[in-house]
Amino acid sequence: MSRQSLYKVGSLLLFIAILAVCARDLHPGRAASVVVPAEPYLVYEFNPSGSSGVRNLVQMNGSLYLISDFNQSEKLWKAEDPAVAPQMLAEFTNPTSGNNLMENLTVVGDTLFFSAEANAGAYDLWKSDGTVGGTVLVKDIGSEDEYYSPHYYLTDVSGQLLFAAREDLYSDRIWKSDGTTDGTQMVKDIPPAVVTLGSSVVTTGNLLFFVGTAGESIDDKYELWRSDGTAAGTIMPKDINPSGNAVYNMGSRDWLALNGVVYFRADDGSGYVLWRSDGTEAGTYKVKASEPTYPGDFASIDNQFYFRGSDAILGSELWQSDGTADGTLLVKDINPSSGSSPMYLTNVNGTLFFIASDGTHGLELWKSDGSEAGTVLVKDINADKGCSCLNLTNVNGTLYFSADDGVHGQELWMSDGTSAGTVMVADLNPGSANSYPKSLTVINNTLYFVANDGVHDIELWALDTTTTSTGTWSFLPFMQK
Repeated sequence: MSRQSLYKVGSLLLFIAILAVCARDLHPGRAASVVVPAEPYLVYEFNPSGSSGVRNLVQMNGSLYLISDFNQSEKLWKAEDPAVAPQMLAEFTNPTSGNNLMENLTVVGDTLFFSAEANAGAYDLWKSDGTVGGTVLVKDIGSEDEYYSPHYYLTDVSGQLLFAAREDLYSDRIWKSDGTTDGTQMVKDIPPAVVTLGSSVVTTGNLLFFVGTAGESIDDKYELWRSDGTAAGTIMPKDINPSGNAVYNMGSRDWLALNGVVYFRADDGSGYVLWRSDGTEAGTYKVKASEPTYPGDFASIDNQFYFRGSDAILGSELWQSDGTADGTLLVKDINPSSGSSPMYLTNVNGTLFFIASDGTHGLELWKSDGSEAGTVLVKDINADKGCSCLNLTNVNGTLYFSADDGVHGQELWMSDGTSAGTVMVADLNPGSANSYPKSLTVINNTLYFVANDGVHDIELWALDTTTTSTGTWSFLPFMQK
């Protein structure tokens, strides 16, 4: 079948690319539901001569904030309307620095916090209210020591900013800020030394959970810690593993906050299994004594959560839990031969989307309603080697993601959970070249993302999701191949 085919909508004949629907999903004379994507558009060319290095997209009060990075200069931008050129709020320049000059855009209420290197070798805490005049230094924490800086984990904890500031090459401490100089201070000295390398943080209620050392040195064993922003409230809830590391390399998908409880993987000396903690010693314990092991890639739907877990017989498969041992169950043995390795679990209005391999189709897009029968392949996007799907994002009830169908390269896709409704939005970088869409960020009905169309290099793009429609289309019998 050619890349363009005739379809009938009422009395109109429309030409649409094969990206809108695969021919195998249509049959002569039979109606099919087909998604018609809108066309993405370039928002602004920050660097006409090359890559703009756009990154760290966040939204505050309906506006998009981001960092551009090129020519040893990093700028903070605000975009209020995708049809209007963004406004530059601040610029940081260091011709000799090979490091990022700005990091960690973090929204706390009506304030955007970030770390920035205004002076060579010193990162400090900054804030912005969305205006040029209101983008100011909060506190000179770094002074002339580049390692004593607010460089990690800027996090909104119940309206208070908590973050890790580096004291030396290996050790970090928990700090807090209310946006004022006097209100920006260390929460607690040592212990713990906050472990930032390879780890992340998670919040629930007024608590920040993080990986810290049991003693004063970064060489001490790693344990679970939590902080409420006070010295007395910064504690190790439980010595989970008295003889070694209890938690290690906790990425953002390796733990989950749900209903006041944090679920995570930990090792008490008998192996990594599912644990939970409410921040107290009594409330920190194993959910299930043994399998599944190495739980990770968590996502919640209502009061249930899903994750990837391993079984000695089944391999790595999709599991679900209600937080109890009896309620922690295998959803489905998707790949009976070796494990399906589910990843990128994403809740889209109560439907769990994820990437997995059933041993036949490679790593492809799947969905689940929590039942074995309801856990199914959505579409075999790339029959040859798997879809290389990334960046799964819930955009107002529709899944958007990047994928490679083996023909068009890595491009922006969308899915309503059906095969016919899983389509490429646009071939931004035509042919087999990749546009590598990433940093998908939705504000109201606009999806912002970063991509390379092969002409403008890495820049900011947008998509009006309201113009994406689904209708009943009929395949014309005389066009059948």
